[in-house]
Amino acid sequence: MHEFLNDITPFFYGKRVTYVDVGAHFGESYTAITVSKIRLLDAHLIEPNPASYAKLEEQTPQLEGRKVKLHNLALGAAEGVARMTAADDMTRVVAVLAESKKATEPAAGSFDIPVTTLDALSEGFVQKRISLLKIDVEGFEEQVLEGARDLLKRQAVDVIYIEAGLDPANPQQCYYRTVEDILIAYGYRIFRIYEQVNDWINDSPVLRRVNLAFMSERFSNENPFRISQELFEARDRLSQRERDIKALQVQIDAASAQIVADEKIRLALEADNRERFEEIVVLTRRLEETQAEAEVSLSQLREQLRSSQGESTERLRKISELQALLEKTSADNKIRFAQDAKHNECVEAIAELQKERDKLRENLEALRSSRSWRITAPMRRMKLALNRSIDK
Repeated sequence: MHEFLNDITPFFYGKRVTYVDVGAHFGESYTAITVSKIRLLDAHLIEPNPASYAKLEEQTPQLEGRKVKLHNLALGAAEGVARMTAADDMTRVVAVLAESKKATEPAAGSFDIPVTTLDALSEGFVQKRISLLKIDVEGFEEQVLEGARDLLKRQAVDVIYIEAGLDPANPQQCYYRTVEDILIAYGYRIFRIYEQVNDWINDSPVLRRVNLAFMSERFSNENPFRISQELFEARDRLSQRERDIKALQVQIDAASAQIVADEKIRLALEADNRERFEEIVVLTRRLEETQAEAEVSLSQLREQLRSSQGESTERLRKISELQALLEKTSADNKIRFAQDAKHNECVEAIAELQKERDKLRENLEALRSSRSWRITAPMRRMKLALNRSIDK
């Protein structure tokens, strides 16, 4: 889908288009268009499977400026009811009945859904025409094209992107020659072939299906290939230049706003500087006055210092004398302390001698009081008398 959109963008560039998706599933193709360079006027997404439709409602964004309409129905060759088998993205029609001949209730895995034609549905479109028509209805493509006879006859569909099978026996896709024969009859020719898929079910290398892109003769004549490409490239370059100019304009506006802001700041700074200059002048004057007062105070302090220096000299002399006296007193005290120490030692020695004397006296008294002393008393008297006789 993205490759196809890139190829057709030059033919729709700068235009608002009507997009119709028959078999929208979850809206993947619509999402791809919303991120391309194609600009949407309105979009119609048709999905018959109720389960897929519920998810389509949930996931499809209602983008600003775009009309996106969802249709829970099937498209066919005429009004009626379709019975379909539910198979996710391979849901297909198994029968189409008129409402009055509706069959029994569908079996499990099947459902009935209203059918209308693309011609009838297009009456509600903004432009009553289709710029881009995508059809993927699992083998029901022929009936959808039959229901768009009026649109195709008027070539009111510009580009058709349709799934087609390459095996006429494959019921899942409409045979490509059938699709081509129908569209050639209305003046449509193949523009490109996309998404060529091999027969993966039978693991065969031969092609199973393709997506064909057709253009109406009117649309292709109005949009010559080379001119459309060159015009697209020129417009794309112009759009890029316009975007660049807008980006530059944004930068210029930002720079201008910055200049204005800077000018305001400069003026504010000038005003602030003027105020500060005036404050500096006032402070300078105060500083000069303070300096003069300080000089007077300094002179007074110098005079006081000279006076104090004389007093300090006298005090220093007295201090020196006091220090000398202190040193002499300290020396005397040391001598006195030494003498006191010796005196104390003598006193202690005398005290010890007195203790020994007292002890000797006690011992003598004890001796005198003892029986041995009394017994020996006559002998002592005799010895004393003898000693006296000898001395004489």
